[in-house]
Amino acid sequence: MIYGFEMSEQISKQIYVSAIDIGTNSIHGIIASMDAKGAMNEISRDKESIRLGGSMINRIISDKALAAATDTLKRFKKEADKHSAVIKAVATSAVREAENRDVFVKHIRVHTGIDVQVISGEQEGLLIYKGVNYAFPIFDFSTLIIDIGGGSTEIILAKKGEIIFLDSLKLGAIRTSNQFFKEFVTDEKSIQKCKNHIKQTMENSVKQIRELGFDFVVGTSGTIQALGRIVLFSKRNTSPGFLNGITINSMDFYKLFSKIELLDSPEQRALIPGIDLSRADLITAGELILQNFLNELSIPKMLISSYSLREGIIIDTFEKLSINNRNFKI
Repeated sequence: MIYGFEMSEQISKQIYVSAIDIGTNSIHGIIASMDAKGAMNEISRDKESIRLGGSMINRIISDKALAAATDTLKRFKKEADKHSAVIKAVATSAVREAENRDVFVKHIRVHTGIDVQVISGEQEGLLIYKGVNYAFPIFDFSTLIIDIGGGSTEIILAKKGEIIFLDSLKLGAIRTSNQFFKEFVTDEKSIQKCKNHIKQTMENSVKQIRELGFDFVVGTSGTIQALGRIVLFSKRNTSPGFLNGITINSMDFYKLFSKIELLDSPEQRALIPGIDLSRADLITAGELILQNFLNELSIPKMLISSYSLREGIIIDTFEKLSINNRNFKI
């Protein structure tokens, strides 16, 4: 039993949910069910790096990116239909800021049959919290959750199951790279400008978090997991695909940050042992965002969660089903 609801055995075995996250960097999808005790059973996971945020000129999603997103979502829809899954698709930073967001949503609905919900940063943060809260027993603690995405960074501070602070910052691996690093090439001057911008953008949020305090920190999503994998590879000469529950010391992160900042080009960064090659161009902007959190909040270590927005969508959907469907036990 999770989040105060439970399901009958019959219904829990019949219902699958396909959670689709249309992000700034990638489109992710998972299909899962939940058993009568609230345990998630994942049966399918897929990902495609579309980079909607990277395609945008004057806040317009390009036709090429729209076509690629459509093809990906057709594939996700086909997989969901195999399991008669309830599809819940959300779009985050890139789509919510796009001038042609309505065109995007309509095109996807017409050509794939998927209704996309464009969510706010606050809604995104709430779903992230639900995903992390499923992964770890954090209910009784004051927990700071940091989720660095492609277009935005969500910060959630929760205590006793209540979110006491939530902010969505216009900082992300793609957005920040595009602002400061032309063709993803860095130098000392551009890195310093980027650091100043990140610090200024986070300033108010950092101040409030300091005042509220926290017991420990959880990092989630692609950027933080990619950095965590590199750290683990440097120690073990291998890193697990699933990082959930692994703790990384900040000093190990700092050693990696110094190394990344000496590498000017994506080609150089692609040679870092353990790096996800698809993130070699974005990793500098991502580490600078994380670095500022560690600096400003004096974070000694970080617990990595492999559960985030997509799992939060699964949890949220089953919560709603439990309320609206008489076959679910409340």
